[in-house]
Amino acid sequence: MKKFEYKSFTFAYMENDSIAGSDIKVLNKLGAQGWEVIAIAPVKQWKQVGHPENLVAILKREIEK
Repeated sequence: MKKFEYKSFTFAYMENDSIAGSDIKVLNKLGAQGWEVIAIAPVKQWKQVGHPENLVAILKREIEK
């Protein structure tokens, strides 16, 4: 049976529905390490007042034996 590990990556929501280039670089680096984005959802950080929501990406990769 396959086994997986999971991690999250939080980045800022951009008003024009885009992702900052620096965040794309991080996601590409994680992809090169075998991580796959399986979900993205909006989140508010603790004590975040007057700021737009952030996005959190949930990633997974297969655990190599």
